[in-house]
This record gives sequence, structure tokens and C-alpha cells, in this order.
Amino acid sequence: MPSERPAARFLPTLTEVVKPAVPSTAQPTEDDLIARVMDRLMPMLNTRLEAHFEIAMRTQLQHMRAGLQQDLESAVRTALEAELANASKPSVPR
Repeated sequence: MPSERPAARFLPTLTEVVKPAVPSTAQPTEDDLIARVMDRLMPMLNTRLEAHFEIAMRTQLQHMRAGLQQDLESAVRTALEAELANASKPSVPR
């Protein structure tokens, strides 16, 4: 007596091969939205920060240069006055 068994399947069905994607109905979290916005803004913010930093450094360097020049002029003036004062004094013979 032949038994009635189902025929063996050698190929999987389409639903076994491709699992249907479950549509995502979840809304992005606040952290996800913040991360997205930050990713978009950071290049622009970095560019602006570098520009402001460059301006601030240039301004600071100009102030330092002006102060150094004034200090140098004052030191030269003091040294010159001291030298001229020594030159105008009569030499004391030994």
C-alpha cells in the first residue's frame, strides 16, 4: 500500500526567501533629530568659528605688536639718553 505523503519540496517558497519588511511607523526620537541637525550644522559652525578665531588672533597679534613696539622704543630712548648723558660728562683722569 502506497502511503500518501506530500511531495518533498526542494525549493523554498517566496515568502520563506524574502521576508516582507515591516513598515516603520516609529517616529525618530528627539536624540535622532538633534543628531541630524547637528550633522548638518557642524560644517557651517566650524567654518564660522575658524573665521572668528582667525580675526581674533589677528587683532590680538596687532595689539601685541603695537605694545612691543612701544616697549622697544621706550627701552631704546632710555638707553640712548643714558649713553648721551655718559658721553657729555667729562672724563675723570685716573
